[in-house]
Amino acid sequence: MKTQISFFISLAFCLTLSLSLNALAQFSQKQNLTPLEGFSNPWNLSLAQRERILESYSHLDLDRKIATQALEDAVIFFELNKNKIPRHDLLVVIDYSKPSWQDRFYVIDLETGKVEAFKTSHGKGSDPTHTGRAQFFSNTPDSNMTSLGFYLTGHDYDGQYGKALKMHGLSESNSKAFDRAIVIHGAGYVNESENWVGRSQGCPALDFKFSTKVIEKIKEGALIYSWAN
Repeated sequence: MKTQISFFISLAFCLTLSLSLNALAQFSQKQNLTPLEGFSNPWNLSLAQRERILESYSHLDLDRKIATQALEDAVIFFELNKNKIPRHDLLVVIDYSKPSWQDRFYVIDLETGKVEAFKTSHGKGSDPTHTGRAQFFSNTPDSNMTSLGFYLTGHDYDGQYGKALKMHGLSESNSKAFDRAIVIHGAGYVNESENWVGRSQGCPALDFKFSTKVIEKIKEGALIYSWAN
């Protein structure tokens, strides 16, 4: 009897894990997060394959600041596509599930596992009534919406808002980011000391006090994962 009970418990556990992986795959497809041609898809792996990769990154974010699923997807994409990602010292996760008045732009040191967290904006089109929560995402030009998916940072430059950082979309959901001029830049409407953050035209803007430091740190080939659950 005990053997039968153990068998059914194990079966139920396996089915739950299988359903979780299917849900992840369905979510990625729904959001068009599928990587562009030439990049490996993190949602095509089995649970065992995912776990083997994650074992090497168990030291990351020990304080659990970042949503587990977001961090795991970022790490797995990073590992699968390392040969196409120039920077191997850090990665960035932006969690648009969180409201704009909370820290949600995370810079992760891949050696030490430590995380720096900042406030960041989302697009006006993603939050038309300015609730502080991004509800809609798009890759469409002039939508003023935030785009989810994987990015590579490009070169920095001096733009309308001072130092800014170009971003190259690696997913179907953000493939037009470069042409849309979706960049990281400083903005007066993002203030770390206030519980109010303005909206951008789709860019993840940062407080001017930190934007230059962050841009210098992550420029030229770092992976960014823009995520929402």
